[in-house]
Amino acid sequence: MLIKARFRLPEILFGLLLAVAIFAIGMTFQSSHQPRSNEQSDTAQHQTEKKSGADGKEAQSLLVPMDSVGLYTLVLSVFTGVLAIVSIFQGVMLLRSDKTARIAAIAADLSARAAVAVDLPVLVPSKIALHREPGVTGLVQGYPGPISTFRINFKNLGRTAAELVTQCIEWKVVNQLPETPVYKSSFPFVPGTFVQHGNELPATIQNFIITLQSEEVAAISKETKFLWVYGYVSFKDFLGNGHEQRWCTKWQAFVLGQDGVRGPMGFVYDSTTPPEYTKRT
Repeated sequence: MLIKARFRLPEILFGLLLAVAIFAIGMTFQSSHQPRSNEQSDTAQHQTEKKSGADGKEAQSLLVPMDSVGLYTLVLSVFTGVLAIVSIFQGVMLLRSDKTARIAAIAADLSARAAVAVDLPVLVPSKIALHREPGVTGLVQGYPGPISTFRINFKNLGRTAAELVTQCIEWKVVNQLPETPVYKSSFPFVPGTFVQHGNELPATIQNFIITLQSEEVAAISKETKFLWVYGYVSFKDFLGNGHEQRWCTKWQAFVLGQDGVRGPMGFVYDSTTPPEYTKRT
């Protein structure tokens, strides 16, 4: 009820001002048609009273009008000031309500984005292995040779299906990766290939051949350099928006056990991996 009264106040004041303005115009029109003699006599009398008032040390206040037109002009000015104050107040309230509406809209947008993000597909590497050269069965243990076969698969941990687009695999033999990855080799999926929640990709690279130079094999054996394999898989969600899941792994030939004996390890995630290699979009 208070809210309705607050927003009706300007209309009420406007009606009052309009009535005062019409009445003041009427009084002005009426005073302009009085006889000339009356006007002259009133003027002379007013001057005489003003002079006698000055002589009698009586100061007439400027805030007290001498005739009806001045009175109504003063009333009109007061109501105009009140209306201006109310208008300023209304403007401030409108600005505050607009700010509140923007905050509510932003909150609603963030809530909607969060709700959609919960249902998005999430592809993560599920199997990463390095096999011996083609034609030779078994996994690589220790340091890799000149030729080996890299295999990887992904699993959808999200709530909705992902439509596969393309996949990329790269490798380098360095001590530390550069900050920004360079992707050159990509392998597109057949259009319309989907992977449902909890399933692995139906079509992945199972025979990616890695060929090392003799100096690279020697550097890996001395552990002055390491074999890094990295890439990404791109897909679309249920809204048709594109995403890209990047991944990176490092071949760690051996690891020191609790008994002080080194044992074969394999691909691991290195904490020094630059963030650009594992970013998800």
